Amino acid sequence: MPIVLFHFDDLTYQQIAQRLNITVGKVKTDIHRGREALRTALAAANEAGALR
Repeated sequence: MPIVLFHFDDLTYQQIAQRLNITVGKVKTDIHRGREALRTALAAANEAGALR
């Protein structure tokens, strides 16, 4: 959820933390993990030929 709020709703880390009642550190961690999961999924899809 933090990655969506950051990239699509243009909220800052602080705004996301306040909205979700979590720490800024947790927001940063969740965004990092979300980006990594997306990177992994896109790489797998690319290897399978799904992105051509």
